[in-house]
Amino acid sequence: SAADQVSGAASLANSDVIESEDRRAGSERKGQIDEAEMRSLQERLPDHIDDFAGCGLRRGIHVRNPVTGKLCPEMARDWTWESVKHGVMLFQVNRASIKVCPPLVIEDDALIEGIRTLGDALEAVIRS
Repeated sequence: SAADQVSGAASLANSDVIESEDRRAGSERKGQIDEAEMRSLQERLPDHIDDFAGCGLRRGIHVRNPVTGKLCPEMARDWTWESVKHGVMLFQVNRASIKVCPPLVIEDDALIEGIRTLGDALEAVIRS
C-alpha cells in the first residue's frame, strides 16, 4: 500500500541521516555525558536516589524514601510531575523509578541542564 511505501522511504531516509551525520558516535558521547551527570545527581541527592541504570541516553532512576530506605513509587510520581513543572519531560511508570529518554539530537548543554534541573525538581519535592 502507499502507506507502507511512505513509511519504508521514511525509515531509509532516517537511516541515511544516522549514518551520514555519524549519530552513533554522537550518541555514545552523549551517553558518557549523561552517565557522568547522573552520577553527580546521585551524589547530590544520595538519600533519595537509590541507583540509576540504562545505557546511552535511556536511563531509569530508582527513588527511595530516605527515612525507610525502601524504594518509593510515590516520591517517583511526585518527582516526575515536579520535573515537568520545571520543563523536563519524564516517564513515570507507577513504580519507584522514573524513565529519562532525551532525544538523540539534544545539544550537550541542554542535556546537562536537563539533568541538573532534575535535581532542582527533586529538591523541590523534598522541601514540600
